[in-house]
Amino acid sequence: MTAIAAALFQSAWQGAAIAASLFFLLRLVPHNRPQTRYLAACAALAAMLCGFLFALLDAGGQRDAGDVIAAPAATWPAWLWLAGVASIACRRTAGWLLLRHRVRHSTAPALAVWLNSLFSVRCKFHNLRGVSVLRADWLGSPAVYGVLKPVILIPAAAVAKLTPQQLEAILAHELAHIVRHDYLWNLLQTAAETLLFHHPAAWWIARQIRQERECCCDRMAAEATGSRNALAHALLAMEEQRATMPAPAANGGDLRARMERLMGVHRAPRVSNHVLTAVVCLAAAAHSIAFQDIPAGPYGKWLTEDVLYIIQPEERKAFLGLRSDEEREHFIGQFWTRRDPTPATMENEAKEEHYRRIAYANERFKATLTPGWKTDRGKMYILAGPPDEILSWPAQLLERWIYKPKNSKEEKYEFRDGKIQPMPK
Repeated sequence: MTAIAAALFQSAWQGAAIAASLFFLLRLVPHNRPQTRYLAACAALAAMLCGFLFALLDAGGQRDAGDVIAAPAATWPAWLWLAGVASIACRRTAGWLLLRHRVRHSTAPALAVWLNSLFSVRCKFHNLRGVSVLRADWLGSPAVYGVLKPVILIPAAAVAKLTPQQLEAILAHELAHIVRHDYLWNLLQTAAETLLFHHPAAWWIARQIRQERECCCDRMAAEATGSRNALAHALLAMEEQRATMPAPAANGGDLRARMERLMGVHRAPRVSNHVLTAVVCLAAAAHSIAFQDIPAGPYGKWLTEDVLYIIQPEERKAFLGLRSDEEREHFIGQFWTRRDPTPATMENEAKEEHYRRIAYANERFKATLTPGWKTDRGKMYILAGPPDEILSWPAQLLERWIYKPKNSKEEKYEFRDGKIQPMPK
């Protein structure tokens, strides 16, 4: 649970930085390139997800290896996250099962005029076969269902007042979704949103993805039918019809923005004040919890550098609760006394050995921008001491450290170019 909490706090500032980068990038990419904007938003969401998963694996891997890391003292966010993911996943799975049931049991054959329009517009999309149309009056607007055998679902009321040209434009828009495999990509996006539900930046990025996805299909439909006005008027007519119905909208994207971009009117991307406030508050809260009350100066260095790998979580929590330098000095003295193998003598061999290992690691294992104690070999040396045997293959930048405890099985660790590697089985 501590690993999940650490990953959640780390993803807070990462997500904020990624969302900010996407915001400025969308201001640079023109609106007449919706595919580029769509890919940028997808890349931002993927980066958020990968950053969160890598942080989760890294924190879990360090704890499995025996490292004691500076993890947040609180694990309640991890429990909340697990509960949220489980509830959202169950709700979305239930929604998908309900949709599948309705498609199978609550649809009717398409009207002849729909089939004629579909045949007319389908020839403008190359290599598009096996697409069917069904009547689904329980929807608020046309939608696509399925990956291998896609189906266009059309509510009769939504398209009842459309002209044949407008109906072709709507069908071309849905066919564009099928050509782009948007149903599959939307499922993957939904899975990513479920794991990142805790971050408001993910909400905003997901909204941008849906907005740009609809604009991509609008552009393809306008090019296929040769009329932007027909699609714009069709969207407006369906929105007016849907406003009189209780059914919610089934498609994504902001109608006003889509119509403006169809007609060549472009606006700069905006972030809701509520989303912006939520992102800032989440990042600030994560920072304050993850690094709560870490003292400045030598005591902060002692906690975050000197004893980072050997201090126990309960000891770290107790140290963070201290409020005076006198209390911290007493705590540090007691910390080393508990580890002294010969407390009756003046020397503290454990403390002296620990700082000797840090000095050795900084001297022998430092990288270009990383002090030796932070490297993988430095960590291992500080935690386990000098190995009993070192095998080296300089041409492969490979080292193998072997520890041979007296009463237990020998342990082996491999480092390639200074980074620890899984041992071959």
